[in-house]
Amino acid sequence: MEVTSLSHEDGATLLSNLSDLALHDVEEELARAQYLPLAIEHCSAYLRQLGPLNARTYCLEFDKTRQDLPPQLRTGSREAAAIATTCTMAIQTIRRSCKPAVDLLRVLSFLNPNGVMIELLISGRKSLGESLGDFMKDERKMRVALLELEKFGLIKWVQANNIVQLHRVVQKIVRDMMRHNEMMSVFANVVDMFYSVLPNKVTSKTKQIYEKYESQFLEPLGLQSSRSEDFAFLNERVGTYFGSINMFTDCEKLLSEAITILAERSADPDCLRVMKILKAAYQLQGKTEQASKVHARMEKLSMEMQRRREAVGAILGVMNNSIVGDMNLI
Repeated sequence: MEVTSLSHEDGATLLSNLSDLALHDVEEELARAQYLPLAIEHCSAYLRQLGPLNARTYCLEFDKTRQDLPPQLRTGSREAAAIATTCTMAIQTIRRSCKPAVDLLRVLSFLNPNGVMIELLISGRKSLGESLGDFMKDERKMRVALLELEKFGLIKWVQANNIVQLHRVVQKIVRDMMRHNEMMSVFANVVDMFYSVLPNKVTSKTKQIYEKYESQFLEPLGLQSSRSEDFAFLNERVGTYFGSINMFTDCEKLLSEAITILAERSADPDCLRVMKILKAAYQLQGKTEQASKVHARMEKLSMEMQRRREAVGAILGVMNNSIVGDMNLI
C-alpha cells in the first residue's frame, strides 16, 4: 500500500494549517512525519492536544513511540514507520480517555475501508464482545467514540450517509498492533456479527438483507484470517447468496474456501452439504466437468463416512457383547 509524500512546502503548509503552528515551528515534526498527509493529519491532531509545549514534547514522544513499535511495524521503509508511529501515538492517547473507541477501531480494521455502515455495527453489536456491545447501546457514547477517532485522523465519519471510512494503511497498522490471539478474537467477533445479521437461508425474502450488506461482508471474507467452522459457514452463506444472483465467480471461491476449512476440521456432514451447493452452482453454469469432480468427491466422502459409521458400530457391538458376557459371569 503506497502513500505519496508531499513537497516540503506543501507539507509544512498543511501541518501549519492543521496544527495552528507557525511555519517555522513545524520543521522537526514535519521531518518525523516524512511529509506524508496521513502522518501529518495524525501529528497535527496530537499537537492540538498538547498546548503551548507541543513541539518539544511531541518530538520526544514520537522518538520513544517509534523505538517501542512492535517488529512488524518498526521494519520497512521510513515512510511506513512514520505512519505507524503517528497512528500508534493517536491510538495510545485515545485509549487513555476512551478505551471503547479503540476497541471499536479494532473492529473497523477488518471491515470495508470505503464505508462501514453504522447500522451494521449497531445491529450486530451483541456479537462484538460484552464490553463493546454494552457501550454501543448508548448512542451518545458511540458518537463520542467516533468523534474521538475522527479528531485524531484515524477515521472519517460521513454522518450524511451514516458510514465510517478509514485508510487501509490505518487498518493494517491497527491489526499489526494486536497480538495474534487478540487479532483472532476480534476477527471471530466480526464473523459472529455477520453471522448474526445474515439469515441462515437465502430466500426471495432474506435476499434483501444480503443485498443491503453486500458491500460490507466482502472485506472480512477476503482477509481469510480464520480457519474456524463459523468462518466456513459465513463463506457458505455468502457464497450461496452470490450463486442466487448469478455471481458465480465469487460463489465458487467462497464455497470452495468453506469446503477446504470444513475438510481441515473433519466436519464431514457440513462439508458434504457445501459440496452439494457448489455442484449445483457448476451445473447451473453448464460446467459439467467441474460438477462431476465435485460429485466424485462427494461420493468418496460419503463412503468414508459410511465406513467410519460401520467401524464405530462394530466397536460398540464388541463392547456390548463384552459387557453382557461379564454380567453373565456375575
